Amino acid sequence: MKILILEDEIATANDLEYLLKKLDSSNIILDIIDSVEDGISWLENNESPDLIFSDIQLADGLSFDLFEKVKLECPVIFCTAFDEYAIKAFENHGVAYILKPFDEEKLQKSMQQYQNFANIFGEEKITIKEIVKEIRVHEQAFRNNFLIHYREKMIPLDVQDIASFYAENGMTYLMTYKNHKFNIQYTLEQLEQMLDPKLFFRANRKFILSFQSIEAVEPYFARKLYVHTKVSLPDKVIVSKQKSTPFLRWMEENH
Repeated sequence: MKILILEDEIATANDLEYLLKKLDSSNIILDIIDSVEDGISWLENNESPDLIFSDIQLADGLSFDLFEKVKLECPVIFCTAFDEYAIKAFENHGVAYILKPFDEEKLQKSMQQYQNFANIFGEEKITIKEIVKEIRVHEQAFRNNFLIHYREKMIPLDVQDIASFYAENGMTYLMTYKNHKFNIQYTLEQLEQMLDPKLFFRANRKFILSFQSIEAVEPYFARKLYVHTKVSLPDKVIVSKQKSTPFLRWMEENH
């Protein structure tokens, strides 16, 4: 396998190269690149590797900047010390996400994960979108908790304690069942990708509701639905006519 490494810490890059060759002596390390600028130049002037191992923070920026400017023809395994980029990594050609410090076991697991999804498509050329789709279907890698910043502290909050997410004045908030409100860094669109759809439903442009937060539902004007919640929210939660049927089906499936 021909592999390109994007890593600005030379010791880490050398360790990665050593472990990759130890796992399979036939692996070929095409190059080690430490910056977004050099990565763009390399990918524009060389044949596509079979696989890329990439840190997220490179010498001159985030590797996501590179992947947005270059049309990749291969998947990426991310190796990073930052867990908050996981969702974005899977939106940028990622097929695995390894937290540093990595070891041979983590590396082998990520390579096996890549190979498993490669095998799904047999001899056909693997596309990024197909692999990412399979990852999401097979692993169902949804968030179990969120790290909340509150009064100079970081508080882990389990999704089971969250009643709703909502957008207000350009900000995103979550509301717990104890009516505690916290600001979070994600948009509702990003949260939709993180949350288990069995537990949460995007009611409208402003609200995402958990199933357990719903107290009752009643018909509203123009075939819409008015949702009564167990917590205090800043506005009425109205489900549109287009979403009414999927919403009721979702509620029945969770019964």
